[in-house]
Amino acid sequence: MVIQSAGMIDVIIVNWNSGRHLADCLAALARNNGKGLIKSTIVVDNASSDDSLAVETSPDLPLVVDRVDENLGFGRGCNRGAALGDADFLLFLNPDARVRPGALEAGLSALQNRRATGIVGLKLVDHAGETQESCSTFPTASAVLARALALDRLPWLSRFRAFLPKAACIESRAVDQVMGACWFMPRPLFQALGGFDERFFMYYEDADLALRAMQAGRGSWFEISGEVEHIGGGSSGAIPAKRLFYFLQSRFIFAKKHFGYGQYIVVLFATLAIEPWSRLVLAGWRQGSSGFRSVIAGYRLLWCYLVSEN
Repeated sequence: MVIQSAGMIDVIIVNWNSGRHLADCLAALARNNGKGLIKSTIVVDNASSDDSLAVETSPDLPLVVDRVDENLGFGRGCNRGAALGDADFLLFLNPDARVRPGALEAGLSALQNRRATGIVGLKLVDHAGETQESCSTFPTASAVLARALALDRLPWLSRFRAFLPKAACIESRAVDQVMGACWFMPRPLFQALGGFDERFFMYYEDADLALRAMQAGRGSWFEISGEVEHIGGGSSGAIPAKRLFYFLQSRFIFAKKHFGYGQYIVVLFATLAIEPWSRLVLAGWRQGSSGFRSVIAGYRLLWCYLVSEN
């Protein structure tokens, strides 16, 4: 471990109506900052309307709250927060994530000791300590098509699944992408890459940045020596139609940016002609009429976006 000095990490948290999660996240950071690795914790609040900012300050956690009068989205909020600090390393952390003992040291050490690594993610676990999906492969057109047809559920086509199986998360390893819920990165690399692409309001901005980092010769590393408890779902669970829209919108933005024309058409066909039916069936089965309506509303927003773009 190369860690030599304190105050090396700026923690960036983008908050939007996260409720009690934010307070628990900050409390966990304060408990596990015994070595003083955190220089500042910057909360960018995207015009929350709940009481999530009613948090207690702690002498063990330097805290800056940046209140914004509109919802900037995740990537833009992260960029804004990063610009408010000056530590050598950045940790982008979801408000529904709680670092466990040794997590800060593990992430920082992995970055410092692996010169070809530009991004480090830690093992995500639930409250009981069970491993969650913590890393994934880069999106591809064939994978989007396979998932739309539910072919990725077949054992011999498991390579098309977005997330690496939990069985693959038992050792530290190089991966395409780690989850944006916990994301360590050197500030100079983040700045050199221009930060997150702000065209992604939510979703895929982490895949985009990880891909650009890899193309610049700095890959992603999954480190199991540190753990982060991740609640999952978060505040976006309260807006299922918009969440679906943002996910599909970001998929198109990613495909247009990184895929060729033919692959983009495959993504367009799979998303608009095949996937709506499978989503309707699944949502209706799981949530009844409310789920059915959310899918329809999400696709209505998507069609409006596509028409406006063209």
